[in-house]
Amino acid sequence: MGDGAFIYCCPTAALWAASFYNAPHLTVIFNNGEYRALRGIWPLVYGGDSFSEKTGEWVGVDFTPCPDYTLIAQACGAYGQRVEEPSELKPVIRKALGIVHGGQAAVLDVIIEKGL
Repeated sequence: MGDGAFIYCCPTAALWAASFYNAPHLTVIFNNGEYRALRGIWPLVYGGDSFSEKTGEWVGVDFTPCPDYTLIAQACGAYGQRVEEPSELKPVIRKALGIVHGGQAAVLDVIIEKGL
């Protein structure tokens, strides 16, 4: 899921419930530092004359600096790891799947290019 979806979809409740009810799962966050779905809709709704279009300030859309999603995971009893290099992704996913199979939820914060 995107980082915007993660932020706005109650991750604390989902991760806590996974730990409490022994329902581990893997969450992969595609972190581009913004809620791109909302960012794409605003120009259609408000046009080019909106405050955000004029100033470049996208309140509730720009997540830089981002929260530390790995710490959110850890606070809820899940494993968390940040991935910044594409070459790290395959071994990190294998490790995370092993953790999930071992009974613990896992969150991977995968950093991608802004605008994707």
